[in-house]
Amino acid sequence: MLIGIIVGNNLRITPYAFYYTTILDELGIEYELVMPDRNKHLKYNDSHVVQVIPWEDESNVVSNYLRYARALKKLTLSRYDFLIIPDTTVSVFSSYWLKKYFDKRYIIDIRDYTHEKNPVYFQLEKIALSHALARVVSSPKYTSFLPKGEYLICHNINTPQEKSRYKFKKASKEIVIGYVGALSYIEQCKAIMRLVATDARFKLVFYGTGIADAGISDYMEKLGCSRISKYGSYVASDKGKIIEQIDILFNAYGSGYPLVDTALSNKLYDAMYYHKPLITSPNTYMAECAGMLSFPMELKEINELDKLWDWYNELNPNQVDDFADNVYSSLVIEHNNTKKEIQHLLLDYIRK
Repeated sequence: MLIGIIVGNNLRITPYAFYYTTILDELGIEYELVMPDRNKHLKYNDSHVVQVIPWEDESNVVSNYLRYARALKKLTLSRYDFLIIPDTTVSVFSSYWLKKYFDKRYIIDIRDYTHEKNPVYFQLEKIALSHALARVVSSPKYTSFLPKGEYLICHNINTPQEKSRYKFKKASKEIVIGYVGALSYIEQCKAIMRLVATDARFKLVFYGTGIADAGISDYMEKLGCSRISKYGSYVASDKGKIIEQIDILFNAYGSGYPLVDTALSNKLYDAMYYHKPLITSPNTYMAECAGMLSFPMELKEINELDKLWDWYNELNPNQVDDFADNVYSSLVIEHNNTKKEIQHLLLDYIRK
């Protein structure tokens, strides 16, 4: 049996595809990765067999997805016995041929809110999901905007899956707030920068690159605050060392729309594994799941940092450690249960 793992962008920015390569490697099942030729400047992992389908950068996204779906149909019908699609939009544009030719012979993995408010998109998504063998989401709250059905939970865990050796330690001087990861949400970044620039009790550091990179640099220069620093990209193996130097992780990306209200970002797992408090946005699932380690902020009033300072210094280290260990353990168990279920489904399919 040959499985096709189909993504909707360069493999460099769709790392969740490799969750499935690991599963298939463990089962000894052959597979190939299929991707569009997008973001050509990014180097992707080429140790796997990768089928690359043309993508015309000068054309609009809808036209490209239509062409991509047609090319996928031709490729998959001639080559693959089973499909794994960790991309909502690809599954939507491919829904009719998935239903016709791959009924119960594919898995869809949903990692974000996309265009579910569009009724046409939603109906096509419903078709694709209803004919899938399994539906996987990275946040249980995604079921609030997705078609009704049974969903497995696969967390975006990239921290070690054993019991953490880390303990909560309070800052002895300034409290260091850190944004670690793909830099985006520029308005929220500017807001926390403005607050920190007025309060000498805090430092703010940025690690990573992304669409907000230039905007953050420009605003840093405008503020001229020596307590705000940006260190650029980092290698994955250094992430733990970086987080150890940070007192509070930043994950306040706003609220009021499904993309940020329902998602669980990597910062949740980082916070629980490294036992770090987390700045979140009010009324989000991140704030709910982070529990006692979450400090929701609107990022509008100067006195919010007074409240953050008091909250942080009142944290009980033993309670923080117990909470973080228990939450992380439950997330890992749920994550691994989904892995076992996917393995079971694939093995059952092979035996038929």
